Amino acid sequence: IYATVLIQVMLGLLDLVGIVVIGLVGTLAINGISNAQKGNRISQLISFLNIQNLTLQKQVAILGLGAASILVLKTLLTVYFTRKTVYFLSSLAAIISRNLVNKLLTTNLTTIQKRSVQNTIYAITQGVSSITVGVIGTNVTLISDLSLLIILSFGLFIVDPFIAFSTLALFGIVGLILHFIMNVRVKEIGKKQSLVSIESQERISELIHAYREISVGNRKAYYSSEINRLRSYLSTSQAELSYLRYASKFVIEITVVIGALTLAAFQFLTQTASHAVGVLSIFLVASTRIGPAVLRVQQGLLAVKANVGNAKPTYQVIEELRDVSELEAKHNRFDKEH
Repeated sequence: IYATVLIQVMLGLLDLVGIVVIGLVGTLAINGISNAQKGNRISQLISFLNIQNLTLQKQVAILGLGAASILVLKTLLTVYFTRKTVYFLSSLAAIISRNLVNKLLTTNLTTIQKRSVQNTIYAITQGVSSITVGVIGTNVTLISDLSLLIILSFGLFIVDPFIAFSTLALFGIVGLILHFIMNVRVKEIGKKQSLVSIESQERISELIHAYREISVGNRKAYYSSEINRLRSYLSTSQAELSYLRYASKFVIEITVVIGALTLAAFQFLTQTASHAVGVLSIFLVASTRIGPAVLRVQQGLLAVKANVGNAKPTYQVIEELRDVSELEAKHNRFDKEH
């Protein structure tokens, strides 16, 4: 996990390089159209790539293709390492579940009967997945996205302090507002979901195992109503969590549009056309990276809150079994002659 986080942090540098090159491409194109002299940064980059003798169109094409290749490569590498991390954490969940089962098999009956069967099942299955994939996995993504924001912020401040401050202030404020609005609600939903999910499974288990008694006692309508109520809450709460994620996405998209229009108006009124286009190019490309990163951070924090609530029964089981030794693995050999 540490290696994957370090690699994804380093991949943030590729984003920074791609964004800066895109900004230079925009400035180069405007300078070429207006026959203006190239700036020092553009001239140095062109000389470094040894394409100063090519036409303007070829220079723009080479730089644009290079920037696009860098950004696409970074995305593909991020997808690959994220997939490896998720698969590793899923395997880790299976190992933790196995260890908890082995500890339960060595403890006394009183400890096992302290909670319901459904509570125990939830704790060693779904609750474990909430810890590994939901909490640890999400935190890995959070660290990667936060490091990306820091790297882009540092790089943008070197390139253009104004655009760096504008971009980070805009997305930072929007991200904080979304987080504080949704944080409390998501935490409540996550905690309630685990309790309702356990209660729902208990009612279904009771209905199946005590069907005859329930029929004789004329309790079918009660169990039907209770199961429907619990499942309805779970479906509604899950829909609300999904909606909150979509709502954040739409807010970030609107922020990019409004920010681009505002920045363009200010730059074209106060700066030269080449400088304004360069700044706007950097903002638009940076927004495609910073916006989703801010969104993932905001949603990741919410996901951690929800999964911590979902995993509460598992935390309790882990704490109770902390000092219990695991069952030794023994493989029985069968006599094939009998």
